[in-house]
Parts: sequence; C-alpha cells; structure tokens
Amino acid sequence: MLPAIANLFNRARPWVAQRCIAVDLGSHHVKVIMAERMLGRTQIVHQEIIDLPGEGLLSAGEINQHLQEVMARLGNYPVALVIPQHAAISQIIDLPTSEEKDVQALIAQETLSLTGLSDSSIIYDYYRLQPYGKYRNPIWVTIARERAVHEQINRFAGTDVEICEITTTANALIMSYLAHQPATGRMVLADLGATSTTVAILDQGQCVFATSFPIGGESFTEAVASLRKCSFEEAELFKRTQDLLGEDSELPEFSEVVDIWLKSLEKAIHEWHEDHVDRNATASSLPAILTGGGAAQPGLIRYLAQKSVYTIQPWPRGIAEPDNLPMSRFAVAYGAVLKTFNPAIRSASVLPQNLRTIRRRQQFLVRLSLVSLGLLALLSLLLVGGISHKLWLILRKETLVAEAELALKKAQAIDVFNQQRDQEFAHILPVLERQQNTVQVLRTLQILQTIREPKDLWFVLLADQTSYFAGTTTPPGMETPKTNAVDKSSATNGPPAAPAHGFIVELCIPDKGGEKLKPLNDLVADLKKQPLFRRVDTLPPNQRTNLVDPKAVLPDRYFCLAIELAETGFRRSVTPVKKGAPSPPAAAALPP
Repeated sequence: MLPAIANLFNRARPWVAQRCIAVDLGSHHVKVIMAERMLGRTQIVHQEIIDLPGEGLLSAGEINQHLQEVMARLGNYPVALVIPQHAAISQIIDLPTSEEKDVQALIAQETLSLTGLSDSSIIYDYYRLQPYGKYRNPIWVTIARERAVHEQINRFAGTDVEICEITTTANALIMSYLAHQPATGRMVLADLGATSTTVAILDQGQCVFATSFPIGGESFTEAVASLRKCSFEEAELFKRTQDLLGEDSELPEFSEVVDIWLKSLEKAIHEWHEDHVDRNATASSLPAILTGGGAAQPGLIRYLAQKSVYTIQPWPRGIAEPDNLPMSRFAVAYGAVLKTFNPAIRSASVLPQNLRTIRRRQQFLVRLSLVSLGLLALLSLLLVGGISHKLWLILRKETLVAEAELALKKAQAIDVFNQQRDQEFAHILPVLERQQNTVQVLRTLQILQTIREPKDLWFVLLADQTSYFAGTTTPPGMETPKTNAVDKSSATNGPPAAPAHGFIVELCIPDKGGEKLKPLNDLVADLKKQPLFRRVDTLPPNQRTNLVDPKAVLPDRYFCLAIELAETGFRRSVTPVKKGAPSPPAAAALPP
C-alpha cells in the first residue's frame, strides 16, 4: 500500500512542485542543476558539470547543440542563465532624494552616461540599498549589452526552452551566500573561474561592489604546462592532483603565478576599501570566501591564507547545501535557482524586456491559477460538504419515515387492541351492570333499614325509577290516594324530568305532635349524607304511578322520594324505555 502511495505521489510531484533548470555558462565548464520547490523547500533533482574541452566541444555550434540535448533530456522546464561578470557592469549610483516616479528616469540617464550606448543597446536593472558610508540614496544598478545577452539566449534557439531569468555571476553568488548565512559586517566573495575571477563585496547583507579581472584557473594551468613542458590537458590533470604550493613542491615557480592572481584580488578589494571606508581602518580583518572551480586546487586556500593580508577561507560547509550539493562548484548556479523561485528577492536581473513581460504574464497566470485552484478546492469542499449534508438529511428523513411508519403500525395495533378490549368489555358490561345494580339495591335496602329503625315511619314501596315511571296505568280496583300537597320548601331539588339511575321510595309517616313535614325533611337530610346517593328529592303527587294499594297507606301521611345514585366508571347511559313497552318486575311493595 505504501509503495503504491509513494509511486502516485512521485507521479504527481511535477504537477504540484515548481521546477527550474539553472545553467552557469563558463568558458571551460558549464554547471547545470535542476531544482524543485515544494512547500517552501528547495530540493536539487539533478546536477552535472559539462567539461567542454573534455567532451571535445570546441566550437560554439557544438557547445550549443550539446546544451540543447541536455535541456531535452532534463525536461521542458524554465531555464535560468548566469552570464559571466565581465559581460556586465554592476555599480552603485547615488541619486538625489526624489520621488519614486522620477527614479527610473534618473537611472536611465545615469546608465546612458556610464555606457555611452543608446537605450536600445543595453539591458539594465536596479534596486534600492540602505544608506551607508557616503551614500544617502544608493541604487544598485547592473548593466549588460543587449547583444551579449542575446548571444547566450541564442544558444537555445530552435528549441522550446523557456528562458525565465538571466543574472550575472556576482548577483547569483551573493544570493547563494545570503540564502542561509546571516549577513553581518563586511564580507568578500570571490569566484575563481577558468578565465576570470569575479569579486563581490557585501556590507551588512547588501551588495556594494562587484567586478572581475581576467585571471583564472586557466592561467594556472598554462603556467604548469609552461614549467613542465607538457600539454594543457596534462597540466590540468597534474594541477588538480598535486599540491604545487607546498614546501616540497615540484614546481616552486608556480607560486609566482598565484601571487599575481592574489595581488589582483587584493588590489580590487583595497581600491574599494579606500574609496568607501575610513582610510585609517585596517582591512586585514576583512574575510574573503573563495569558491569556483579553481578554488578546488590542492593547497591553494592554505597558501592564500598565509600570503594575503585578508582572511581567505573556503566556502563554509552547510551554507545552502541542499542534498550535499558541492557549493564550491555550484554556488553560482544555485543562486540563479533562488532568484527564479523568489522573484521578489533583491537582486538585479538582465532579462530582456520582452522576456520580462512574458515572465510577468506567466507569474500572473500562475497566481491566477493558484487562486482558481484554491477557489476550486474550496468549492469542492463546499460541494462535498453540501452533498454530505444532503445525504445526512436524506438518511435522517428515511429514518424518521421508518420510525413514523413503525409508530403508525403500533398505533394501529393499539387501536385494534382497544377495539378488541371494547368489544370484550361490551360483552361483560351487562353482567357488571347487573352486579352493580344488585349491590346498589342491597346497599340501598341496608341504608333504608338503618334509617328506619330509630324513626317512626314505614316504607311501602321501593322500585327503580325506570320501572316505576313505566307503570303509568292503574291496576283495576286501585284509585289514586288523596295526599296532602308537599310543601315546596321540603324539596331540595326540582323533580326529575326523566327517569334517572336510581330508586323511588314511597313511605308513610304518622302524624304526631302536629308536625307533618319535619320528619320527612330529616329523612331527606339523612339520605343526602350517604355517598351512595347523588341526589335525594321528594316526588310530587302528580308524578306518582299509584302502584301501592290505597288501603296500605295513610292518605294524609303518604310521601314519595326520588333517589338518584352516584355515577360509576363503567355504567352505560340509561336508555329510557318507550311508553307501552313491557317493564321488568323491578318494583315491589314493602310491608309496613
């Protein structure tokens, strides 16, 4: 699984990472490195040194053809070129304080006066420096002949190579050094090439001087060939493998050539030091870092450190050395890589104006593509989030629908159970009602018997109201007894308008002491206290059914009570019996 992921990542790297190829165009050696930048880190993908004499590449056409083949082999990536320092001029111009809009015109005027060439014949670039020494508004300017720049570009004519950056040896060397080394104080950087030596001076991290002189490693090789009376190739091999500057050197005269080179270097540094630094300040402590192909000669740096008034030392290890890149040979090319990956870095470029315009457009398109890619990624995330939310809502809805259907089925089952319960209850309800009625009749009889014992009265009839009011016809031989009208004050409630769930009680109360209604009112009051009865009331004579034999009652002391029972939870509503319908024998006369 992991190898598959790694393979997929490696395939996608060229589309995600930014790549470029840097070419340091030397006279005898061409240094080529291909680097990529991803997530803020620069990584060297490929490095090689093309030995032009060793490869038998002598003519310009052969060299150009070989370069084109190398570019085709590495891939179609943007190319950054480094032209020799002697093909350009780098200088500080101190402009009067002015508006930014006037700086370009002043620099163009100063540039034309320095070169004496027309504006169409030169390419220049500039950037501001911090004030130092006698300069109050210093501008670092790099000027190159347009013809010399196009000669380097034309080496790749007829190919699809895209030239994205062109800089000089001094500018690239400074960028390479400052990439990982804090810039404090003053520092001299020297690149010992084959035919020339480039010198750059830093002051507080900014380049203040750049020049070159035409003495390089080739001069050392020619001196060895002259002293040993051998070919140039044999002398080059001998120089690279032997320490010619030690005490037991086979060629003690060789040091004279090195001394000439050292005097040229010290002269360039001394002239700048006298012109820009206090003359009383010593220059012996000024460090000088030597790099380039010629610096790899055995014993050279040791000899120079002993002979020079300056502190000459090799390129420090660990400075801008990605993937163990030998910076003694590739420092300049690596500086071109940094300039390509960081266009905003403070460094002069001699890229022609038409290529600058193309590059700015490409950078704008790259930024626009990155923004579009970011927006597309954001929209994709929003789309994925929206889809996920919709899917969650759909699943939630389906869950709720399933729960609702389950609840509906449960409710329907409950309704079925309720219907079955009601049907079963309807079957046993008559039995329950008869049981309840029987209990109520017995309880009523008990209450009446209990109330009758201490009182002087007798009951002559007890009947349920439905049966009582259904018997409207008087049996033969029975007449309606004449009774006294009941005082309305003895009635606690009005007479029932229809048969209720209860009983009718007819009774006689003897007349004692001339009080006729008081015993009746006391009886009504005692019955109302019983929780079994909801309502107790007297029944007027005109509502009686005359079921009792008149001979069994005292007409003047004959009364009738309507008792309504309290409601029960399962009692059905009483359906009145239609007139003329047979009534059950629920009424009975009670013996006195």
